[in-house]
Amino acid sequence: MKLGTKALEGVATKAGETTGTKLTENGLNKAKAIWEKLFPKVEAKESAKEAA
Repeated sequence: MKLGTKALEGVATKAGETTGTKLTENGLNKAKAIWEKLFPKVEAKESAKEAA
């Protein structure tokens, strides 16, 4: 039974890593999309450039 438990732990660990990677990729993609929308507005305002 220990062999089955170890195998299950390994699968669960790998699934968690994959899920974390996908969540990170999705978050990064959303952040990039938001920045692409905001960047022209930031560049257009002198005060926003100073704040950055």
